[in-house]
Amino acid sequence: MAGRRIINEVAQKARSVSDGIKTEYTKSVVPTHRDDGKNRSNKLVSIPPAYMITFTTYGTWLHGDERGSIWKEQDTHLLKSQPSLRAYQERLLKHPPFYLDDRARNIAMQSILEVCRYKKWYAMAIHIRPNHIHLVIKADQLPEKIMTAIKAYITRALRKTGYNRLSFWTRHGSTRFLFTDDKIKKAVHYVLYEQGEPMSVYSE
Repeated sequence: MAGRRIINEVAQKARSVSDGIKTEYTKSVVPTHRDDGKNRSNKLVSIPPAYMITFTTYGTWLHGDERGSIWKEQDTHLLKSQPSLRAYQERLLKHPPFYLDDRARNIAMQSILEVCRYKKWYAMAIHIRPNHIHLVIKADQLPEKIMTAIKAYITRALRKTGYNRLSFWTRHGSTRFLFTDDKIKKAVHYVLYEQGEPMSVYSE
């Protein structure tokens, strides 16, 4: 489709995405249930110009991992490397870890673009790695709903093409609200250029 490219290496033209971003602040607010680690309560959350969403594949990034992890029950702060905790989390796994191979990453990319077209969301940057997915997206939904829909689309597509397993994804994920041009530019740059060797990459 014109205006859309899926690239398997970081191209110089992708930099223009982060150089010319224009954003508008959405003043409307929507009710949501947020867990503060103690009690659930109704709060009003402003819809930002964009989100950065990250989620991992099942069993590949456990609490206590040397790369760090977020434990929502612990006030969302970063947990540092704890080998004993990681070993305990590994023993709790009900299924083998899942990694996205080349074919699965291509299926995941097509699924994300499909749900974005259907929902009329605007994907600015996507990078699919073997054990996690990053994306910067504009949408009129809360990020948790966006992430749930994307996971569901990819899961259906993977199962239809022969990936038969019960669990593909870690529960939840990371959702960041991007309210300024600068934060959006930095998020796009991070997704496209700061993930190591480029794999399945998309920029609008």
